[in-house]
This record gives sequence, C-alpha cells and structure tokens, in this order.
Amino acid sequence: MTADQPMTSNSILMEENAKKTQKIICFLSKVDSQLLEKEVQQSTARSRSEFIRNKLLDRAVTLKYRNVSLDDCTEQLAQLKEELKTACYSFEMAAQKLHQMPRSTDAAHWLISFELERRNLLKQAEKISTYLEKFSSYDWKNQ
Repeated sequence: MTADQPMTSNSILMEENAKKTQKIICFLSKVDSQLLEKEVQQSTARSRSEFIRNKLLDRAVTLKYRNVSLDDCTEQLAQLKEELKTACYSFEMAAQKLHQMPRSTDAAHWLISFELERRNLLKQAEKISTYLEKFSSYDWKNQ
C-alpha cells in the first residue's frame, strides 16, 4: 500500500494480520514488569505483545473487570440455595416418615415435626424471595 492510497477497513485488516517483523526491545524493572503483567492479565489481549502493540499504537485496550456487588449477590444466592436444599430434604424426610407410620399416638408427634419443617421451608423460601426482590430492584448502572 502506498502513502497516497486511502486506508480502507479491508486494508487495515490486512495490515493487522500482516507478519510482524520489526522488533522493539525494552528493559523493565521487576516492579514495572509485574505491573505490566497485571494489566495484561486484566485485559482481553491474547498475548503480552498484542497488549503492548495496542498501547503503543493508541488502539483501544479492553479490560476485564469484576462487579463486586454482583459477586456478593451470587455468593448469597449460592448460600440460600444450599439452605433451601437442606430445608427441602428435611421436609421430604418428615413427609416420608409420616406416610410410613401406622396410625397411632406417634402420629401427633410427627405431625408437629412435619409442620415445623414446613414452616422452616416456607421461611427459607421467603428469605430467598426477599433477597431476589432486593436484587432485582438494585440500580446496577448507577452504583
């Protein structure tokens, strides 16, 4: 491509895919090298060379970031899921024992136990519902 020809998107793409033959050597201190590695890892660049080339040529560098609020929410939901799973298991076990019991005085004891497990299950479901309402009403754009 000559200097008087206009740059088209096709010619830019061809230039980006062209074989890189020029080398620049740069010496860094350990601290600078660690900072560079940290930035490279936080970016979407496939290699250190690609990251440095993009920085040197003032091209856009896309950085990955973590949304701490969303991470906390995910952690809370995982914990609630485990609590709900435990409550459901206890409820199922109580229901099985209740159905297996002969009709006797022990049935009253198991009915009370069954009712307690049912209330615990409903309390866990209500906790999840409340948390999900809070999560869905959160303004993620303006945090």
